Amino acid sequence: MRRWRVTVAHRPMLAKDVRVAQSQEAQELFCTLDTAAFEAIKACGTHDDPPYEGLPKEELIRCACYAECTKYGTVFVESPYAPLATPGSPKTECDLWLAKSKLWDETWIEIKRAWDWPGWNNKDQFKLWLSDVEKLAGAEAGQRAFVLVSLTDRAVGSCLDKQYDKVTQRLTSVCGMVFKAGEPRSTHWGSAQLVVQTRMWWWPGI
Repeated sequence: MRRWRVTVAHRPMLAKDVRVAQSQEAQELFCTLDTAAFEAIKACGTHDDPPYEGLPKEELIRCACYAECTKYGTVFVESPYAPLATPGSPKTECDLWLAKSKLWDETWIEIKRAWDWPGWNNKDQFKLWLSDVEKLAGAEAGQRAFVLVSLTDRAVGSCLDKQYDKVTQRLTSVCGMVFKAGEPRSTHWGSAQLVVQTRMWWWPGI
């Protein structure tokens, strides 16, 4: 009896399949950072000792994101920014560098605060955000993310809305930009009510 050998060819991933996988990675990363930022702010703001700072610092948010991401792989804080590292160039650092893990590919992340708070200068924050976005342009698409954590005293009607529109429009011009926004969540910062919301812009590789 003649036996037939059946050979199964492994089909390479199509661009559509890669985009789906990358979208899932981005969603995992966003949920991790969103939860880490809020839980850290909530824990610090509702502690028995009132916080000294008027608003949560970026260092608090960055450290919380670092601690949460280490569950899935190797993470470096203020890592030398390899895509811009050339002999004789000024030293440039990135807030977080995530080495390749089981949940996502290598990723360079910049984290910024956005605030609309009584007594604070709430204008012209867009330039601070844009400087980090431009720094990320040196990384490969699919390996960069910009995270913005907003801190306000109200969920709607913030004067930051126009600045969010500006940065979104600016990043829309970058091919393949993906934008995610978490739900606004309320907590206390000392005796004040604080509304926290995380936004992330991410560039897929394909």
